[in-house]
Amino acid sequence: MIDLTSVPVPGIIGGLGPASTVDYYNGIINGFRSAVHEDIYPRLVVYSVNMTDILADVSAKRYDQLAAKLADTVQQLKNAGADFALIASNTPHVVFDRLKKISPLPLISIVDATVAYTAAHNWKRVLFTGTLFTMNNTFYPESFAEAGIECIMPSPEDRQKIHSIIFPDLEQGIVTPEMKARFQSVCNPVTAASESSGRPIDAVVLGCTEIPLLIHDGDLPVPVINTTAVHIAAAVERMTK
Repeated sequence: MIDLTSVPVPGIIGGLGPASTVDYYNGIINGFRSAVHEDIYPRLVVYSVNMTDILADVSAKRYDQLAAKLADTVQQLKNAGADFALIASNTPHVVFDRLKKISPLPLISIVDATVAYTAAHNWKRVLFTGTLFTMNNTFYPESFAEAGIECIMPSPEDRQKIHSIIFPDLEQGIVTPEMKARFQSVCNPVTAASESSGRPIDAVVLGCTEIPLLIHDGDLPVPVINTTAVHIAAAVERMTK
Protein backbone atom coordinates (compact mmCIF):
# COMPACT_ATOMS: atom_id res chain seq x y z
CA MET A 1 0.00 0.00 0.00
CA ILE A 2 1.33 3.43 -0.96
CA ASP A 3 1.92 5.87 1.87
CA LEU A 4 -0.07 8.91 0.76
CA THR A 5 1.97 11.18 2.99
CA SER A 6 4.87 10.63 0.57
CA VAL A 7 2.82 11.60 -2.50
CA PRO A 8 3.13 15.27 -3.58
CA VAL A 9 -0.19 17.07 -3.22
CA PRO A 10 -1.35 19.01 -6.30
CA GLY A 11 -3.00 22.38 -5.87
CA ILE A 12 -5.38 23.53 -8.58
CA ILE A 13 -6.22 27.16 -9.32
CA GLY A 14 -9.75 26.48 -10.50
CA GLY A 15 -12.92 28.27 -11.51
CA LEU A 16 -11.53 29.22 -14.92
CA GLY A 17 -14.21 27.97 -15.55
CA PRO A 18 -15.97 25.63 -13.15
CA ALA A 19 -16.76 22.94 -15.74
CA SER A 20 -13.13 22.31 -16.67
CA THR A 21 -12.12 22.44 -12.99
CA VAL A 22 -14.32 19.39 -12.45
CA ASP A 23 -12.41 17.66 -15.26
CA TYR A 24 -9.13 18.45 -13.53
CA TYR A 25 -10.38 17.13 -10.21
CA ASN A 26 -11.70 13.89 -11.67
CA GLY A 27 -8.80 13.51 -14.09
CA ILE A 28 -6.08 13.81 -11.46
CA ILE A 29 -7.79 11.43 -9.05
CA ASN A 30 -8.57 8.82 -11.71
CA GLY A 31 -5.18 9.23 -13.38
CA PHE A 32 -3.38 8.68 -10.08
CA ARG A 33 -5.46 5.62 -9.24
CA SER A 34 -4.79 4.15 -12.69
CA ALA A 35 -1.07 4.83 -12.38
CA VAL A 36 -0.59 3.22 -8.97
CA HIS A 37 -3.00 0.32 -9.57
CA GLU A 38 -4.41 0.61 -6.09
CA ASP A 39 -7.83 1.47 -4.73
CA ILE A 40 -6.69 4.66 -3.03
CA TYR A 41 -7.58 8.29 -3.52
CA PRO A 42 -4.90 10.99 -3.51
CA ARG A 43 -5.01 14.24 -1.60
CA LEU A 44 -5.78 17.29 -3.70
CA VAL A 45 -6.44 20.99 -3.04
CA VAL A 46 -8.64 23.28 -5.18
CA TYR A 47 -8.91 27.05 -4.85
CA SER A 48 -11.64 28.47 -7.07
CA VAL A 49 -11.12 32.06 -8.20
CA ASN A 50 -13.45 34.64 -9.75
CA MET A 51 -13.08 34.05 -13.51
CA THR A 52 -14.59 37.44 -14.36
CA ASP A 53 -11.94 39.20 -12.29
CA ILE A 54 -9.08 37.21 -13.83
CA LEU A 55 -10.27 37.75 -17.41
CA ALA A 56 -10.70 41.48 -16.76
CA ASP A 57 -7.01 41.67 -15.87
CA VAL A 58 -6.08 39.71 -18.98
CA SER A 59 -8.23 41.90 -21.21
CA ALA A 60 -6.76 45.10 -19.74
CA LYS A 61 -3.23 43.65 -19.86
CA ARG A 62 -2.78 44.21 -16.14
CA TYR A 63 -0.23 41.45 -16.15
CA ASP A 64 1.74 42.32 -13.00
CA GLN A 65 -1.51 42.63 -11.07
CA LEU A 66 -2.74 39.31 -12.44
CA ALA A 67 0.50 37.54 -11.55
CA ALA A 68 0.30 38.92 -8.02
CA LYS A 69 -3.29 37.69 -7.63
CA LEU A 70 -2.37 34.24 -8.84
CA ALA A 71 0.65 34.15 -6.53
CA ASP A 72 -1.67 34.95 -3.61
CA THR A 73 -3.87 32.07 -4.71
CA VAL A 74 -0.89 29.73 -4.86
CA GLN A 75 -0.04 30.79 -1.32
CA GLN A 76 -3.55 29.75 -0.25
CA LEU A 77 -2.98 26.38 -1.90
CA LYS A 78 0.32 26.03 -0.07
CA ASN A 79 -1.33 26.94 3.22
CA ALA A 80 -3.87 24.18 2.58
CA GLY A 81 -1.13 21.59 2.08
CA ALA A 82 -0.34 21.63 -1.66
CA ASP A 83 3.21 20.79 -2.76
CA PHE A 84 2.95 22.08 -6.33
CA ALA A 85 0.36 24.00 -8.32
CA LEU A 86 -1.24 24.27 -11.73
CA ILE A 87 -3.66 26.74 -13.32
CA ALA A 88 -6.69 24.94 -14.75
CA SER A 89 -6.85 27.27 -17.75
CA ASN A 90 -4.74 28.28 -20.74
CA THR A 91 -5.45 32.01 -20.86
CA PRO A 92 -3.82 33.03 -17.53
CA HIS A 93 -0.59 31.39 -18.72
CA VAL A 94 0.06 34.70 -20.44
CA VAL A 95 1.68 35.65 -17.10
CA PHE A 96 3.20 32.25 -16.31
CA ASP A 97 6.80 33.46 -16.50
CA ARG A 98 6.00 36.37 -14.16
CA LEU A 99 4.12 34.07 -11.79
CA LYS A 100 6.87 31.47 -11.75
CA LYS A 101 9.33 34.04 -10.37
CA ILE A 102 7.14 34.90 -7.38
CA SER A 103 5.21 31.67 -6.83
CA PRO A 104 5.56 30.09 -3.38
CA LEU A 105 5.19 26.64 -4.96
CA PRO A 106 6.63 24.89 -8.04
CA LEU A 107 4.28 25.21 -11.03
CA ILE A 108 3.40 22.94 -13.94
CA SER A 109 2.79 24.87 -17.16
CA ILE A 110 0.03 23.75 -19.49
CA VAL A 111 1.99 25.33 -22.35
CA ASP A 112 5.20 23.41 -21.62
CA ALA A 113 3.27 20.17 -21.18
CA THR A 114 1.43 20.69 -24.48
CA VAL A 115 4.58 21.50 -26.43
CA ALA A 116 6.35 18.45 -24.98
CA TYR A 117 3.36 16.23 -25.87
CA THR A 118 3.28 17.58 -29.43
CA ALA A 119 7.02 17.10 -29.89
CA ALA A 120 6.81 13.55 -28.55
CA HIS A 121 4.34 12.74 -31.35
CA ASN A 122 6.69 14.31 -33.89
CA TRP A 123 4.00 16.72 -35.05
CA LYS A 124 5.56 19.71 -36.78
CA ARG A 125 2.59 21.91 -37.69
CA VAL A 126 -0.49 22.53 -35.58
CA LEU A 127 -3.63 24.67 -35.73
CA PHE A 128 -4.34 26.45 -32.46
CA THR A 129 -7.83 27.11 -31.07
CA GLY A 130 -8.71 28.80 -27.80
CA THR A 131 -10.09 31.97 -26.31
CA LEU A 132 -9.61 35.23 -28.16
CA PHE A 133 -7.21 36.31 -25.41
CA THR A 134 -4.97 33.29 -26.00
CA MET A 135 -5.21 33.25 -29.81
CA ASN A 136 -4.29 36.94 -29.96
CA ASN A 137 -1.23 36.41 -27.79
CA THR A 138 2.17 34.95 -28.62
CA PHE A 139 3.06 32.69 -25.72
CA TYR A 140 1.91 29.50 -27.46
CA PRO A 141 3.45 30.17 -30.92
CA GLU A 142 6.73 31.21 -29.33
CA SER A 143 6.90 28.11 -27.14
CA PHE A 144 6.07 25.86 -30.09
CA ALA A 145 8.67 27.62 -32.24
CA GLU A 146 11.37 26.91 -29.66
CA ALA A 147 10.60 23.21 -30.16
CA GLY A 148 10.69 23.51 -33.95
CA ILE A 149 6.91 23.33 -34.29
CA GLU A 150 4.89 25.76 -36.40
CA CYS A 151 1.73 27.01 -34.68
CA ILE A 152 -0.94 28.33 -37.04
CA MET A 153 -3.55 30.71 -35.67
CA PRO A 154 -7.01 31.03 -37.26
CA SER A 155 -7.94 34.16 -39.19
CA PRO A 156 -9.25 37.08 -37.10
CA GLU A 157 -12.80 36.26 -38.22
CA ASP A 158 -12.44 32.60 -37.27
CA ARG A 159 -10.89 33.54 -33.93
CA GLN A 160 -14.02 35.50 -33.10
CA LYS A 161 -16.20 32.55 -34.11
CA ILE A 162 -14.29 30.21 -31.83
CA HIS A 163 -14.38 32.68 -28.95
CA SER A 164 -18.15 33.07 -29.33
CA ILE A 165 -18.51 29.30 -28.98
CA ILE A 166 -16.51 29.33 -25.75
CA PHE A 167 -18.21 32.36 -24.17
CA PRO A 168 -20.64 32.24 -22.58
CA ASP A 169 -22.12 28.79 -23.17
CA LEU A 170 -19.13 26.43 -23.20
CA GLU A 171 -17.61 28.14 -20.15
CA GLN A 172 -20.84 27.25 -18.35
CA GLY A 173 -20.63 23.62 -19.46
CA ILE A 174 -23.32 23.98 -22.12
CA VAL A 175 -22.70 21.79 -25.18
CA THR A 176 -24.95 21.48 -28.22
CA PRO A 177 -24.62 19.81 -31.65
CA GLU A 178 -24.86 23.27 -33.24
CA MET A 179 -21.80 24.46 -31.30
CA LYS A 180 -19.80 21.44 -32.43
CA ALA A 181 -20.82 22.03 -36.05
CA ARG A 182 -19.73 25.68 -35.83
CA PHE A 183 -16.36 24.68 -34.42
CA GLN A 184 -15.88 22.09 -37.14
CA SER A 185 -16.86 24.64 -39.80
CA VAL A 186 -13.86 26.73 -38.71
CA CYS A 187 -11.28 23.96 -38.44
CA ASN A 188 -12.20 21.65 -41.31
CA PRO A 189 -11.57 24.15 -44.16
CA VAL A 190 -8.20 25.12 -42.64
CA THR A 191 -7.00 21.53 -42.37
CA ALA A 192 -8.28 20.76 -45.90
CA ALA A 193 -6.53 23.81 -47.37
CA SER A 194 -3.29 22.91 -45.63
CA GLU A 195 -3.44 19.40 -47.06
CA SER A 196 -3.95 20.63 -50.60
CA SER A 197 -1.11 23.14 -50.24
CA GLY A 198 1.38 20.41 -49.43
CA ARG A 199 1.95 21.75 -45.91
CA PRO A 200 -0.50 19.67 -43.89
CA ILE A 201 -1.53 20.42 -40.35
CA ASP A 202 -0.69 17.46 -38.12
CA ALA A 203 -3.06 18.21 -35.23
CA VAL A 204 -5.45 20.78 -33.77
CA VAL A 205 -4.63 22.17 -30.33
CA LEU A 206 -7.68 22.51 -28.09
CA GLY A 207 -6.09 25.45 -26.29
CA CYS A 208 -8.97 26.24 -23.97
CA THR A 209 -9.72 23.80 -21.18
CA GLU A 210 -13.45 23.90 -22.00
CA ILE A 211 -13.11 22.93 -25.68
CA PRO A 212 -12.58 19.22 -24.82
CA LEU A 213 -16.12 19.27 -23.45
CA LEU A 214 -17.20 19.81 -27.05
CA ILE A 215 -14.55 18.33 -29.34
CA HIS A 216 -12.95 14.88 -29.14
CA ASP A 217 -10.64 12.77 -31.26
CA GLY A 218 -12.50 11.79 -34.42
CA ASP A 219 -14.49 15.03 -34.61
CA LEU A 220 -11.88 16.67 -36.88
CA PRO A 221 -9.89 15.35 -39.87
CA VAL A 222 -6.66 15.34 -37.82
CA PRO A 223 -5.85 14.36 -34.22
CA VAL A 224 -6.69 16.82 -31.45
CA ILE A 225 -4.37 17.83 -28.63
CA ASN A 226 -6.46 18.02 -25.48
CA THR A 227 -4.50 20.50 -23.34
CA THR A 228 -6.60 19.65 -20.29
CA ALA A 229 -5.72 15.95 -20.50
CA VAL A 230 -2.05 16.73 -21.20
CA HIS A 231 -1.87 19.03 -18.17
CA ILE A 232 -3.57 16.46 -15.95
CA ALA A 233 -1.13 13.79 -17.10
CA ALA A 234 1.80 16.06 -16.20
CA ALA A 235 0.37 16.54 -12.70
CA VAL A 236 -0.13 12.81 -12.23
CA GLU A 237 3.42 12.19 -13.38
CA ARG A 238 4.70 14.63 -10.77
CA MET A 239 2.71 12.75 -8.11
CA THR A 240 3.92 9.28 -9.11
CA LYS A 241 7.53 9.72 -10.22
